[in-house]
Amino acid sequence: MLYLPTIYGYSPNPTDDKPIVLPDVTVKEFKSLLRFFYAMKSPIPTKKLLVDVLAFEQDEKLALLRIAHKFVFDNIFEYICGEFEPGSFPVADRVCVGDKYGLKNWLSSAYKTTLERTPDQKLSFEEADALGLKRTVRVLEAKNSILHEARVDDLKNVQSTVASRCKKKYRYDSEDDDMAVPMTLSCSCCTQQMNDISVGNMENAVARAVENLLS
Repeated sequence: MLYLPTIYGYSPNPTDDKPIVLPDVTVKEFKSLLRFFYAMKSPIPTKKLLVDVLAFEQDEKLALLRIAHKFVFDNIFEYICGEFEPGSFPVADRVCVGDKYGLKNWLSSAYKTTLERTPDQKLSFEEADALGLKRTVRVLEAKNSILHEARVDDLKNVQSTVASRCKKKYRYDSEDDDMAVPMTLSCSCCTQQMNDISVGNMENAVARAVENLLS
């Protein structure tokens, strides 16, 4: 039986008329916790059946995460964290959960999603509110830096990587060889190579930006 000292205002002998009150705990959170406890203590014959018993819905997982964190049930907290796929949640939710529980993988996922967006895909009001003013500015600065970095890297690699693999001649719109851009790409192999360079540079730039935002 759970016992709370009378100094907290609870009777040492709780009854149906005088139950133990758990402040700031919702019914869903408590039910999710009980369901987890029962699953762990019940004689379940197969692993598959155990998995079925613990097949929580997303809102139940979040409820279990909250109560496990609140009462420092570390093993339950670690278990339920492993059951989430952060990418399945909206960016604003990922930021809120990551901040509240110190989950860097949730924040990393949120940052990566925003930084990989095209220039015309803006932050929503909900996302900006979750990030806060300072972090929103950092994310926008990182996005601008990524676009510039990827662009410069592509330009520098066009001649050394693309042109060296193709015997076709190129004409450039700049007299500066380091920043020259091919005006025509009549060869499919060159076009594909340039696409590969762009994707690779963007991925590397995003990864570096995410690390900086997490630090």
